[in-house]
Amino acid sequence: MKDGKAIPYLAALSGLVVVTTVLWPLRELIRDNPGTSALVYVLVVLLVALRWGRTPALATSVAAILVWNSVFLSPYLGWFEAPAYLDDWILLAVFVITAGTVGSLAATTKRRAEQTEAVRAEVERLYTELRQESGERRQAEEALRSSESRLRGLFESAPDSVVVLDAAGRVVQANSRTELMFGYPAGELVGRSVESLIAEGLRERHRAHRDNFTDPADGRSPDAEFRARRRDGSEFPIDVVLNSMGAGADALTIEVFRDITDRKHSDDRIRAALEEKATLLDEIHHRVKNNLQIITSLLSLQTRRLTDRRVQDAFTASQDRIRSMSLIHEKLYQSEGSAQIDAGDYIHTLTGNLIRSYGLDQQRIQLRAKVENVRLGVDIAVPCGLLVSELVTNALKHAFPGDRAGEILVELCPLDGGVLRLLVSDDGVGMPPELDFRTTKSLGLRLVTALAAQLNGVVRRLDTTGTAIEVRFAVDR
Repeated sequence: MKDGKAIPYLAALSGLVVVTTVLWPLRELIRDNPGTSALVYVLVVLLVALRWGRTPALATSVAAILVWNSVFLSPYLGWFEAPAYLDDWILLAVFVITAGTVGSLAATTKRRAEQTEAVRAEVERLYTELRQESGERRQAEEALRSSESRLRGLFESAPDSVVVLDAAGRVVQANSRTELMFGYPAGELVGRSVESLIAEGLRERHRAHRDNFTDPADGRSPDAEFRARRRDGSEFPIDVVLNSMGAGADALTIEVFRDITDRKHSDDRIRAALEEKATLLDEIHHRVKNNLQIITSLLSLQTRRLTDRRVQDAFTASQDRIRSMSLIHEKLYQSEGSAQIDAGDYIHTLTGNLIRSYGLDQQRIQLRAKVENVRLGVDIAVPCGLLVSELVTNALKHAFPGDRAGEILVELCPLDGGVLRLLVSDDGVGMPPELDFRTTKSLGLRLVTALAAQLNGVVRRLDTTGTAIEVRFAVDR
């Protein structure tokens, strides 16, 4: 017998032992009136029945009868040998058995009441949970209906045509904008292939675009441009965007068509305006270049009639300055509408023109230009070109007197922070140490200072052999 099942029987036996022990000193008195002691055993049986039920109570009844008879009756009279006490013995048996039965019934009733109460509590719990789940379900259904209503509103109010496609490319659903854009009545598009909305010559391309659509990280395909076909056969340009919805066999594709007719017209107008502007700028550069060349030619004609050497040099320097500006407009005209020129090409051409202008022996005086990949706008190129012209002209005129040979170097390179560094140096006789080029009366050197200020730059003379003038200025790269 398992430990749990033996507890009622052990408890009943202990109770009988305790009662018998208590009554043992009174056995002489009980012998004359044994029925009185039987009531104590009846109480033990009743307690066992109330606590553990019928089976332990019946076993306790049998044990109580045997103990009572053995301890308080048989030692004096023997089993059933005293007719005078037979009634007491029978009464005891009836009391004990009745007590066991009543106690068993009471215990059964108590257990059933407890089971009934447990069932009632469980029913109430289930009812409460059911009511709560029902309320939550109603709330979820209301939230779902509200969400569906909002999505439907967004779907129908979308400014673009939106169609939902199945895996075969058939229209499952289309918003009202689709009906307006393509001219189909409500419901007629459902079940049709989406390619019927594309111009005939582009349908295979659209099908390939749709078939090759792989769901990217954001679920959206890049825009693709097609021509759409309305119900009446007219065509118009559209942008197409694909989006995925769901996965597996039930996956759907959302395709958005955007009418870009107005955008195309705007693009055409902008393109025409840009072409017109480019043509106008080319014409302006061409005319400015021609006008500057005319001015240079007039100065050249006037120079030939002059006899004063100093005046001739001044006219020649003016012609070089004008040529440097004219060359910028020539380069801009040749750049086919670009607003910037290649600084390297410009400086190489400019320095070559200066050498030829002064008719110097290029074997005796070598001029090198070292320019990195730099492009200049006209607002920077004009003062920068004049700076190069003035500094190179000054070197050609003063750095190599007589038959002295040497080299002139022009450098233009970018530095950190959007700064350009222009350096014109030579290995000639150099400037006198006491000469301050910022305060000299020489027009060319005063122009160098003024042009550097126009560029918001810093100009300085470097301490080196010959002459080296450095100008640093910032540009928007």
